[in-house]
Amino acid sequence: MNTTVVIFANSVKHEKHCVAGKDVDSHSWIRPVSDTEGAELSDQQCFCENPHGRFKVKPLQKN
Repeated sequence: MNTTVVIFANSVKHEKHCVAGKDVDSHSWIRPVSDTEGAELSDQQCFCENPHGRFKVKPLQKN
């Protein structure tokens, strides 16, 4: 699934990330998780890639 998301939160606790944002097209809230149990994301999972490189996600970023 490919979608464009604006990141509104990236909170970190115990080296795990809780990321949340809104889908640009549907305006639905999205919270990416690392597994089917809904676990937080690891440091390695909190990156976005574009033609300019690979970057850590941060609030108000459009991915």
